Amino acid sequence: MCTIGRFEHVPVDSIGRLVPADCALLVASNSSATNSHATGSDISGSGSGSGSGSGSTSTSTSTSGKSKKSSSSKRKHSSKSAAAAAAAAASASTSSTSTKGKERLVAVVVADTDTATATATAAVVAHTMTDSEEERRALAARVFTQFRRYSAGGLQMFDEEELKRQRGVVWELVKMVGNRIAEGMELRDIGIPIQLLQPSSMLECMTRAWAFAPTYLAAAARTRDPVERFKLVITFAISGMHLSAQCKKPFNPILGETFQAAFCDGTEVFMEQTTHHPPASNWQVVGANNAYQYWGRGVGSASARGNVIRGYQHGPNVLDFPDGQRITWNLPVLTVQGVAWGDRVQHFDGVLQFRDEANHLSCDLQMNAEALGFVKSLFSKPKQPTDYLRGDIMVGLPAKQTKVATVEGSWLTHLEIGGTRFWDYESSLPFVLRPKSSKETLESDSFKREDLVAFAEGDMERCAECKQVAEERQRYDRRLREKARAARK
Repeated sequence: MCTIGRFEHVPVDSIGRLVPADCALLVASNSSATNSHATGSDISGSGSGSGSGSGSTSTSTSTSGKSKKSSSSKRKHSSKSAAAAAAAAASASTSSTSTKGKERLVAVVVADTDTATATATAAVVAHTMTDSEEERRALAARVFTQFRRYSAGGLQMFDEEELKRQRGVVWELVKMVGNRIAEGMELRDIGIPIQLLQPSSMLECMTRAWAFAPTYLAAAARTRDPVERFKLVITFAISGMHLSAQCKKPFNPILGETFQAAFCDGTEVFMEQTTHHPPASNWQVVGANNAYQYWGRGVGSASARGNVIRGYQHGPNVLDFPDGQRITWNLPVLTVQGVAWGDRVQHFDGVLQFRDEANHLSCDLQMNAEALGFVKSLFSKPKQPTDYLRGDIMVGLPAKQTKVATVEGSWLTHLEIGGTRFWDYESSLPFVLRPKSSKETLESDSFKREDLVAFAEGDMERCAECKQVAEERQRYDRRLREKARAARK
């Protein structure tokens, strides 16, 4: 006996925040549902291994029989592109075609009581929603509803009314802190008014850059070639950078706050705020069928000097695969110019250091690779925009390394490795990360924060009160911990 489960599209509230998947599961009998396995070949084209899709034998996805093409075939892209191959494999792992039915459905096999086994029931996945191409295109375009590519590179905020509102608050802050902002100061030392905040927690915002995990990390898990896997991990790290751009600062997480979400392929995301000072967030991303484990710890900080803010996230990004390969990297520095006057532009600086110690693979990827420095910039212009990046993948021990391939492109438009385009903004679509339902999450979940709930409801007075109470409670907790540590000495 088969039943078809369909989730309604997860709605977006009045301020554009994704609402958790609390919508009811609609069940209808359909004897035409069939099970299928998606098979993905090695993205490099040289591997012979293949694997089943994200669904088990008891789950499959059926789409409209009137659909003329899959989402990957609608996007015209060279067959030689590794990005297209990865996207096609990811699409195949989450959807298959049914000859009947006019809606996108998820088929879930529920064993009949006469022949049921506990295994069959346990195989029903919690997240059966599939991303429509419209949802994925909307996610890809969301950043460019608020930003445009700046003439010199990076993203420029173009909402003049919002800029005017923010700068009015910024100048009030400048009056409060005085010369400290000119000398350089940590922004965590001052309270940020809610007028400068967005209705999201930093935990949620950190995950926005991971929207290509079902494409590139899933493909990396399928290949057995360590070099090809290394390339795909670099692509994952770069492809989602532009999705993290935001006009307003998110709320700082409260100590012990959590966030849980999942992609449609079964990949699960877990976040937790583990320390208050310094503020540190830990995460774990578990690929579908445990294909990979992406985990790390980010210690965030931000400093202001004059008209510029720089944001930092210190800590490791670690990707582990079942065969033992481990790839690590760090994150670049986010620079926001034009905070109080002039063009508001965001771009990245610094060097991303990718490492695979066991296979002696490395890549130092320079962001803003053609930056001239202050003196040279007075007399000439860089040949490339500030979003340009470049580096070389090297193999071998430090004393004797060999170049494998050159990595270059832009975190806004594309990435090429060894002359092959692995990611292209126009043809590679991100996946939607959906927060878990309130029934599945802890009481500490970001979506249950009283201040964020009040913000989403438009009650700014209650939001400010709840925010202050939460911060005072956190400070009090910190004092108790410090007192306890001092007593043990």
